[in-house]
Amino acid sequence: MKKILSMVLSLLGVVCGVSANGYVTTVRAGKFESITRLGTVQLIDVRSKDEYDKGHLPKAHNLDIDHKRFKEKAFDILSLNRPVAVYSDKGERSARAAEILAKNGYNVLNLYGGMKNWKSYNQTNTSE
Repeated sequence: MKKILSMVLSLLGVVCGVSANGYVTTVRAGKFESITRLGTVQLIDVRSKDEYDKGHLPKAHNLDIDHKRFKEKAFDILSLNRPVAVYSDKGERSARAAEILAKNGYNVLNLYGGMKNWKSYNQTNTSE
């Protein structure tokens, strides 16, 4: 399963932004769900705690991109050995988070359009 995920992310990397150490792949909700469902990525909601508490994707951890210690917290909890999947409300904050993480060696999957895209894809926005 890990080989499949690595292959998918590598293939997607052809059409994504690549940084010096890691890369960012931005995908729509269907592809995001397929990849995150495998359970091999670290799923991060980069919205505020209030937004997160109102509903988030199952198994997502909250790491607010606007918190002054975002990078420090991210580096403390995220493994460089596993891809990171990020999302926000509309995709703007997750794109910023993805770039920060990629510049520091993480391979990142970003949800295009954020939770708004996810909801329009008819997925369930639940708290776990």
